[in-house]
Amino acid sequence: MTSPCLSCQTSPCCSHLELTSFPIRSQTELDQALYFSNFSNIDTTFSADWRCTVYFLSRCKNLTAEGGCAVHNAPEQPLVCVNYNPYKCFYSKVMTNKAEPKPDLVWMDNQRWRLLQHWLSSDDDRIPFYPAWPELLLQLLQSELQGGKPVQNTQPVYDTAYANWLIWAETQTALPAPPKFSLSQYRSICNSCSSWCCSFLSVPLKQPTEFKDIDYIRYCLNFEGTQVAITETGWSLLVKTTCSHLRDNQCSIYQQPERPKLCRYYPEQDCYYRKTIAQPNNTQGYLRLAQSEFELMAGLFHFQDHGQLLPLPDIASIKAYVEQQLAASDYG
Repeated sequence: MTSPCLSCQTSPCCSHLELTSFPIRSQTELDQALYFSNFSNIDTTFSADWRCTVYFLSRCKNLTAEGGCAVHNAPEQPLVCVNYNPYKCFYSKVMTNKAEPKPDLVWMDNQRWRLLQHWLSSDDDRIPFYPAWPELLLQLLQSELQGGKPVQNTQPVYDTAYANWLIWAETQTALPAPPKFSLSQYRSICNSCSSWCCSFLSVPLKQPTEFKDIDYIRYCLNFEGTQVAITETGWSLLVKTTCSHLRDNQCSIYQQPERPKLCRYYPEQDCYYRKTIAQPNNTQGYLRLAQSEFELMAGLFHFQDHGQLLPLPDIASIKAYVEQQLAASDYG
């Protein structure tokens, strides 16, 4: 029997990375869906069970120009791909024609999320009512799905801050001194920021405890524009993207009604992005790695015979190990 993959013309499984999926059971979650839809390289779906699923539009680095896999049947191919059953392919059923609603799923864009948010608005955090799926579709399809979302060039993912760390790790030269701010300057710290919160999305990853967890992270890092962030309390996937409302490092809808509440009420003086992503591997208890640097961690991964991952060293030790590998290799 011939694999359906051989006749697939678009390879959607190699250009759509699922980032997260969450229920829409509150205004906060509805606002979160709207927030995701503001970013380039991001597509979202809404399903009949009232869930939003978020996809990162990016090519797998192993996807060939002919639509094949450059590491098919090779040891480098993630088991996520090896074990995927092409005869039950979700991607081919759902992603071939996004403009056409499926029986229990519809593709969304920013305008459709706004339409839904307006229709279901309330004075508190609750969803006031849950329309039947056919009625919901009729409302959403009043807004034509905006196609042709620009897919930015996400390669390389080495931003200036990350590149500075790589240079330091390889050459042991000094990192640039962090800037200093006065009391009044720090009150409006966003004014001097490089808009990290508008240039990266961060979604939680399962804390790796098994071989399959490490395999999944390696699978994710095959997609252009991804990195992994590691802390003592959790791991997350970072994707390089840009908010569509970003203009000259400023929010073009600042203090406007359409600005997501997630942004409106974000505490800028306690910004996660400035403390971590903006200062990669220079913040205690935090490490972010692109694919090449993550692969240098391979010597730290050890498993029991049933696939359980043995405990990893602390973040400082992992960082020191990766930097040692960088300094000792012909990397870059």
